Amino acid sequence: MKTLKMLQVAVWLLVFSLTLGACNALAALGRGDIGGAIAEGIKTGAEVTAALSKGEIIDEYSPEQEYFMGRGVTSAVVSKFPSANMDEANTREQVAYLNQMAGYIYNCSLSVDRAKLGGHVERSEEDIARKQRFNLFKGMHVGIMQTDEVMAFAMPGGFLWISRGMIKLCVTEDELAAVIAHEIGHIVMNHGMDLYRDAHNKQVEDSRLFGALEAGAGDSELGKAAVNFGKLCGSFFEGLLENGYPKAQEMEADNFGTRALAASGYDPKALLQVLREVETREKKNPTEEKYLKNHPKIEERVKAVEKVIKDAKLKTPSPDAGRPARDKRFKEVWGR
Repeated sequence: MKTLKMLQVAVWLLVFSLTLGACNALAALGRGDIGGAIAEGIKTGAEVTAALSKGEIIDEYSPEQEYFMGRGVTSAVVSKFPSANMDEANTREQVAYLNQMAGYIYNCSLSVDRAKLGGHVERSEEDIARKQRFNLFKGMHVGIMQTDEVMAFAMPGGFLWISRGMIKLCVTEDELAAVIAHEIGHIVMNHGMDLYRDAHNKQVEDSRLFGALEAGAGDSELGKAAVNFGKLCGSFFEGLLENGYPKAQEMEADNFGTRALAASGYDPKALLQVLREVETREKKNPTEEKYLKNHPKIEERVKAVEKVIKDAKLKTPSPDAGRPARDKRFKEVWGR
């Protein structure tokens, strides 16, 4: 990304972030946790990015730092894709539904062993230990993107955005839970931050360049932090939008998500059903669904999920184990 363009992103992100509290969708998500002045986030973001101005890389981020980083990236998401209208009562109900589901699945997923996820990603003992002690600063936060494109984004710190198109693709609550569980896998396994570490280990000189840029951003610590914080958040989302998560991380998120579904009382086979729905849509829209092309081949993912279910001996819940209530709730909330 060119220097001037990145500086513009940083400045834009600061301006946009200062209006974050006025965004109905974000304010409703956290009931006060996400809304409000971004200044608090920039202060914490300054701690995260201070080393970048010296050409240093941070390997360990606190849950609080990751939360504010995810909040900054979220501002980039809603600038690219419109959020659902939170002035509508049914949308508020849907967002509440998604947040309750995500919070429940996340809490249940704490029982999933994060060190045994199929060997898709090679990790040192230190990396494994980092994943095992990972926790969220303020839980899960889910929002709806008002677009029929099939996509979902998992951000650092517990932020998850899911499109209307993806929601429409799901025909049961279990399938919608499968999408959420997969995205939670990206968050819990800290995939976003792993990508960021890898990227900046190769771009130390770029970090020093922004250290020079920040010197002209004004004398206040807020102005200096805004440039680096904007660079961090903007570059993260740009990379995610363009390339998606690597194949190994997608496979790992499938593995984690399948186990998380079972731990939550949902049908682990629901992820298989979603994958097949996605495959059907891909065949119908071979040139339109560009975001789906960032993922591994469906047949490969299906085989891997089937292996997880078999090897881990994950059971499909009995038909009367809450399924009727879930189906009823799903139809009421989504008008199916």
